[in-house]
Amino acid sequence: MSPQSLFVIVILTVITGFTDARGFVHVAAMWDGSTFVPGAAAKAVGYFAVGIPAYMATIYFLRRHGLAVAELQVMFWFLITVVGVA
Repeated sequence: MSPQSLFVIVILTVITGFTDARGFVHVAAMWDGSTFVPGAAAKAVGYFAVGIPAYMATIYFLRRHGLAVAELQVMFWFLITVVGVA
Protein backbone atom coordinates (compact mmCIF):
# COMPACT_ATOMS: atom_id res chain seq x y z
CA MET A 1 0.00 0.00 0.00
CA SER A 2 1.40 3.36 -0.98
CA PRO A 3 1.73 6.18 1.56
CA GLN A 4 -0.80 8.19 -0.46
CA SER A 5 -3.40 5.43 -0.24
CA LEU A 6 -2.80 5.03 3.49
CA PHE A 7 -3.17 8.79 3.89
CA VAL A 8 -6.50 8.76 2.01
CA ILE A 9 -7.78 5.86 4.15
CA VAL A 10 -6.77 7.59 7.39
CA ILE A 11 -8.30 10.92 6.34
CA LEU A 12 -11.56 9.28 5.25
CA THR A 13 -11.70 7.35 8.54
CA VAL A 14 -11.20 10.57 10.51
CA ILE A 15 -13.90 12.32 8.45
CA THR A 16 -16.26 9.40 9.02
CA GLY A 17 -15.63 9.29 12.76
CA PHE A 18 -15.88 13.04 13.24
CA THR A 19 -19.03 13.53 11.18
CA ASP A 20 -20.76 10.56 12.81
CA ALA A 21 -19.80 11.86 16.26
CA ARG A 22 -21.27 15.27 15.46
CA GLY A 23 -24.36 13.57 14.05
CA PHE A 24 -24.79 11.60 17.28
CA VAL A 25 -24.49 14.79 19.34
CA HIS A 26 -27.17 16.53 17.28
CA VAL A 27 -29.47 13.50 17.38
CA ALA A 28 -29.25 13.66 21.17
CA ALA A 29 -30.36 17.32 21.01
CA MET A 30 -33.16 16.60 18.56
CA TRP A 31 -35.78 16.40 21.32
CA ASP A 32 -36.15 19.09 23.97
CA GLY A 33 -38.47 17.34 26.37
CA SER A 34 -41.35 16.42 24.09
CA THR A 35 -40.63 19.18 21.56
CA PHE A 36 -38.97 18.27 18.27
CA VAL A 37 -36.03 20.54 17.36
CA PRO A 38 -35.85 20.62 13.55
CA GLY A 39 -32.51 22.46 13.45
CA ALA A 40 -30.77 19.74 15.44
CA ALA A 41 -32.38 17.07 13.27
CA ALA A 42 -31.23 18.82 10.10
CA LYS A 43 -27.68 19.10 11.43
CA ALA A 44 -27.67 15.41 12.35
CA VAL A 45 -28.87 14.43 8.88
CA GLY A 46 -26.26 16.71 7.32
CA TYR A 47 -23.41 15.17 9.28
CA PHE A 48 -24.60 11.63 8.53
CA ALA A 49 -24.96 12.57 4.85
CA VAL A 50 -21.21 13.24 4.84
CA GLY A 51 -20.19 10.38 7.15
CA ILE A 52 -21.90 7.52 5.33
CA PRO A 53 -20.39 8.23 1.89
CA ALA A 54 -16.99 8.77 3.54
CA TYR A 55 -17.33 5.34 5.16
CA MET A 56 -18.26 3.79 1.80
CA ALA A 57 -15.23 5.41 0.17
CA THR A 58 -13.00 4.13 2.97
CA ILE A 59 -14.21 0.58 2.45
CA TYR A 60 -13.65 0.98 -1.30
CA PHE A 61 -10.02 1.98 -0.78
CA LEU A 62 -9.45 -0.80 1.76
CA ARG A 63 -10.84 -3.42 -0.61
CA ARG A 64 -8.84 -2.01 -3.49
CA HIS A 65 -5.72 -2.80 -1.48
CA GLY A 66 -6.83 -6.32 -0.62
CA LEU A 67 -8.19 -5.58 2.84
CA ALA A 68 -11.63 -7.13 2.54
CA VAL A 69 -12.44 -6.91 6.24
CA ALA A 70 -13.60 -3.69 7.82
CA GLU A 71 -12.76 -4.52 11.45
CA LEU A 72 -9.56 -2.47 11.53
CA GLN A 73 -11.25 0.56 10.02
CA VAL A 74 -14.19 0.19 12.43
CA MET A 75 -11.83 0.11 15.43
CA PHE A 76 -10.30 3.44 14.38
CA TRP A 77 -13.73 4.86 13.51
CA PHE A 78 -15.03 3.88 16.96
CA LEU A 79 -12.07 5.51 18.70
CA ILE A 80 -12.50 8.74 16.73
CA THR A 81 -16.27 8.71 17.29
CA VAL A 82 -15.95 8.22 21.05
CA VAL A 83 -13.43 11.04 21.30
CA GLY A 84 -15.62 13.23 19.08
CA VAL A 85 -18.72 12.69 21.21
CA ALA A 86 -16.84 13.24 24.47
